[in-house]
Formats: sequence, C-alpha cells, structure tokens
Amino acid sequence: MAPGNEEVTFQKFSDVVHPEDFNGMMASLQEAVRNHTRYSYDYRVIWPDSMIRWIHVEGEITYNGDEPVLIQGVVHDITDRKRAEDKIIASQNELEELLFNLIDTVYKTDEKGILTYLSPSAEQLLGCKPVEAIGRPITDYYWDASERERFLHEIRGGRRENQRLSVGYET
Repeated sequence: MAPGNEEVTFQKFSDVVHPEDFNGMMASLQEAVRNHTRYSYDYRVIWPDSMIRWIHVEGEITYNGDEPVLIQGVVHDITDRKRAEDKIIASQNELEELLFNLIDTVYKTDEKGILTYLSPSAEQLLGCKPVEAIGRPITDYYWDASERERFLHEIRGGRRENQRLSVGYET
C-alpha cells in the first residue's frame, strides 16, 4: 500500500494488520458500521518488508440503505508519535518507581498550598496514607506555626512555577 489514491480492498487492507491488533480494529470498524459513525482507530501494520508501523485511520462509511458499501478515508503513519509516547510512559514509570522506593518524602502543592502529590514514604512521616493527605493543605502537617506561615508566604509571594522550596526540621 504505497502512498497515494490507491483503491484498496478490505482483504488487502486487513492482511497487513498486525495479528494482535486485528480483533480491536474489527471491533472498532463494526461499531462504526453499526452506529453509522466515522471510523477512527490506531493500530499496527506489517508492511511487505516485515517492518511494523503504527497507523491512524480515519474514514467515512457509505451505505446503501443499512448495508455498508464503501469506506473512504485517510491513513497516517504515526509510528514516531507512538515511539515518543512509549518513551514518555517508560520515563513516567521509572520516575514512579524511583519515588515509590525513595526514603525521603517528596510532595507537590498547588499555589494555595494544597497537596497534589505525596510520595509513598510520607505515610511513615505523616501517619496517614498519601491518598488521604492529597487535597489537604500542606500546612496541616507542619508542627511549627512559624514554618507554616513562612511556607504559605513563599507560595503566595509570586514565586515562579516549579521553583523549589525547602523546609527542613531538626529533631
């Protein structure tokens, strides 16, 4: 299937669909036919040279009554985008694993000081699961009132996004 305005039979098109993606592609196509909607789907194909590529297919289905008779559309090679997405996911997973195994507590707040992220190690420090603390003000977890006020002042003082703020305690 070279680029261009080539007429492609359904058999010729389905022959190149990666075997692991065939059922999902068919389910998506059948749903579009059943609901008389646009067809749109991402899946892998295997070219004659055995190269595996990702494509995005957008198509309109023409009917004769309720019978589909023609699918016209566009196929885009999205392999580079899929590879970039895979790298982002792998990087996120690596970061999550790192944070999960970190002894130090890492947290993130919004501009109002509300917790939006809290690493798993916070459970030992705070005495509650991170999910229980997210959505609450970080100041609820500061023991020294002056530190709470300094923290809020720093957050509300027009700090640049992603600027670091360190607050430490001596025991």
